[in-house]
Amino acid sequence: AWRAGNGRTGIGRRLWGAGAAIPGGLGWAGPGAADPHADPAGPLYRSGQPDKGPLLFAHQEGKQASFEIDGKIHSAFSYAKEGYTVLAIDPRGIGETAPVDATWYDKRFGPDGEHLAIAYLLGKNYVGMRAEDLLVASRWLQIESGASSAAKVELVCYGHLGTPGLHAAALEEQLFEQATFYRTLPSWEPILASLTSENQLVHCIHGAARVYDLRDLVDLLRGRAQMIEPIDAMEIVH
Repeated sequence: AWRAGNGRTGIGRRLWGAGAAIPGGLGWAGPGAADPHADPAGPLYRSGQPDKGPLLFAHQEGKQASFEIDGKIHSAFSYAKEGYTVLAIDPRGIGETAPVDATWYDKRFGPDGEHLAIAYLLGKNYVGMRAEDLLVASRWLQIESGASSAAKVELVCYGHLGTPGLHAAALEEQLFEQATFYRTLPSWEPILASLTSENQLVHCIHGAARVYDLRDLVDLLRGRAQMIEPIDAMEIVH
């Protein structure tokens, strides 16, 4: 279906259902098109240095978390010190909204497996819902940062938020300047090819692999998406 030209339409239908409006611009009326002035309830960091523009920071452990790559600490605060106006958020099921005792059958399905299964039974998935959260937050940040309407948002996602972040950036590429994903899944192939996996249910979209792979989303962004230290089906960095 991807090769037949469905492109973003095929992706959007897998994420949000066949009846959903498909993004065509910043004003589209579909999932994630909530009031862009609504407060996304996350800290906004402003720097006294020359403003490099808006940056959205999303970490699988929550908005206050950080990570280290090649000896450099990455956090919302560190990016603000570099000169960005940074919004750090907890998409649903992350940080302050992380589930408690929501294991489904086995811990290897993840700490939120029960919630993921319920979403599936309701015809939804956490990739799509978290992509909505990231899109709403990005629109709000673009306005709140004081940047011009033409200014684009830098997106930084770590861990499990890489997959929803990649979908958000691919479907609304005109909203994002650059998208960088750290220690996340680069493709669904490692899961499909592995005899076992660890904490990967959160990345799943029912039937999506029939239409596209995560690599196709990277291609859609035409050099504006970067994956650093990607993981395999067992969450091991390669």
